[in-house]
Amino acid sequence: MYVLATLLAGIAVYKARHFYEDDAYITLRYARRWIDGSGPTWTDGERVQGYTHPLWFLQLAFLGRLGVDLTLAPRVLGVLYLGAIFTVFQRARALPFSVLVLATLPGLSVWAMGGLETVSFAFWLVLATLLTIRIVEAKDPSSRSGALAGAALAAAALTRPEGLGVALVAGCWVAVSRRWQALRMLAAVFIAPVAAWEIFSLTYYGDLLPNAAYAKITGYPLLQSIEDGFSYLAVAASSWAWAVVASLVALALTRRTS
Repeated sequence: MYVLATLLAGIAVYKARHFYEDDAYITLRYARRWIDGSGPTWTDGERVQGYTHPLWFLQLAFLGRLGVDLTLAPRVLGVLYLGAIFTVFQRARALPFSVLVLATLPGLSVWAMGGLETVSFAFWLVLATLLTIRIVEAKDPSSRSGALAGAALAAAALTRPEGLGVALVAGCWVAVSRRWQALRMLAAVFIAPVAAWEIFSLTYYGDLLPNAAYAKITGYPLLQSIEDGFSYLAVAASSWAWAVVASLVALALTRRTS
């Protein structure tokens, strides 16, 4: 089943080869200027943080320094992260049917080639979820398990700002489960890199938040934002509705066999 899922995912990625999101070039410009010695900036002069995914940016810059073409680097990472998601599913012994659902999700194959951090963020979320579940389900989870979960959650938060909310939910879940030793290590490992980045952001850019955050959260009414969100879901229903149905079927089968 994994072979079939991998084949389907490969076909989907190939079909998406002509798609490249223009927003990706923002991060690529920052990476190019950093590689060329101008620092992680958009232009000379005032330093403005125009990206919201520092971990993704660092990975692109690293590949660029190794000589990988910067327009190719996001696609290399996207495909690698997509394969990594499959690996996590396999290690978690997920139902074969759920792997087929994963392989046929249009969003994963499209964004693996689209140049943005979407698939990378999905990987860190999947990994963090698995590690958190293992902490909650273990009778006496070790500090190591908390450290691994904290590292995955920190990677998610440094890949997308929404990862901070995910980390809060995961931490509350571990706290409710009273896995205190694991929780302390999770919090320590999570806070260290996130705090380090915020310190760098404040000292280098002069602000804790990227410029894009201000553009998205100011001057736009909350109710209008919610309305637009539901409108987007309705328009894009053909891309996600069938995946939701398939996931519900997979969940029903899981409960039936457990």
